[in-house]
Amino acid sequence: MHYRTYHLACFFTSIIMLIILLPIYKKINFCYILILSAIFSAIWRLYNFIVTLNDNPNKIYTQDFYNPLFILDLLFAFLAIICICRQKNFPKIYIYLSFILFFLSWFSYFNNNRNASKIIHTLGHIYIICIIFFIYYFYK
Repeated sequence: MHYRTYHLACFFTSIIMLIILLPIYKKINFCYILILSAIFSAIWRLYNFIVTLNDNPNKIYTQDFYNPLFILDLLFAFLAIICICRQKNFPKIYIYLSFILFFLSWFSYFNNNRNASKIIHTLGHIYIICIIFFIYYFYK
């Protein structure tokens, strides 16, 4: 998966998650943290998409780890996971499966299989959107 395609896909999944979360704001404890996570993720992905428009597509972006937008995105992603873990009506098996997906993504990334990492990470975003959507829109 191309670097810009990856960030564009993650941007759209963040926007979709934001759209899903806004109507169910009162059903989830600490939902504002989930909403902030979606917003920071969308900002980070859009920033990356715009910055890399004129770059070499084969360039490896190691400086991303020090970007404040990346740090905010990662911090709020972890806070969102903690908030979902504290939900009494959320099956924990879905959280464990998402951990496995993102762990595989990070493992692939640090083993220099960046293409697989991007695909798995994007699938992780889509998986979480589906889980939140089905649990809070159809489960009850």
